[in-house]
Amino acid sequence: MTTTTTVGYQRPTVPWNGLTVTDLFCGAGGSSSGLVEAGYRVVIAANHWALAIESHQINHPDTDHSQADISQVNPAYFPKTHVLWGSPECTNHSCLLYTSDAADDM
Repeated sequence: MTTTTTVGYQRPTVPWNGLTVTDLFCGAGGSSSGLVEAGYRVVIAANHWALAIESHQINHPDTDHSQADISQVNPAYFPKTHVLWGSPECTNHSCLLYTSDAADDM
């Protein structure tokens, strides 16, 4: 007997509210998950960190992804959406701040 384990965020059965979102500095997808639970459709998510994008893809497989430093990307690259969600960049706004010592402790 094979057991199937579901991985990642489990999309709620909330009807789409008709609004689309671009999620910048998306991380693993916490903000995207909240937006989906509120009825939004996250069209594209971007982050410069490969691990964040890999995690977001697991949690939100129906979302397009861009691994990029958005300061180096032409804004026209991103599709037009109703909402631009820009999460705070965590390494500079965290009370821990990012250091290689902190990363080693994780």
